[in-house]
Amino acid sequence: EDAVEKRADRKIVALLVSAGVDIDRNDEAGSMHPELFDIETPDEDDTGPSAPSFTADDVIEFHYMLEDDAYIREFFANRG
Repeated sequence: EDAVEKRADRKIVALLVSAGVDIDRNDEAGSMHPELFDIETPDEDDTGPSAPSFTADDVIEFHYMLEDDAYIREFFANRG
């Protein structure tokens, strides 16, 4: 296993974590960089998403849809 160290903002960290990368939250001094990680506070009124989660399969399907010129033309033709 090759360890890689690179400072990244929270969007990059979230992307890496969603792709399955293990993130070491400690530096040499043993303290976490709080500016790199979101601290989530649950809302009492929040019941969760009403739609299914966006999956890797959805991303792959979307990628192929964007490569399909006929789909893109039809999409924009119906947006008018």
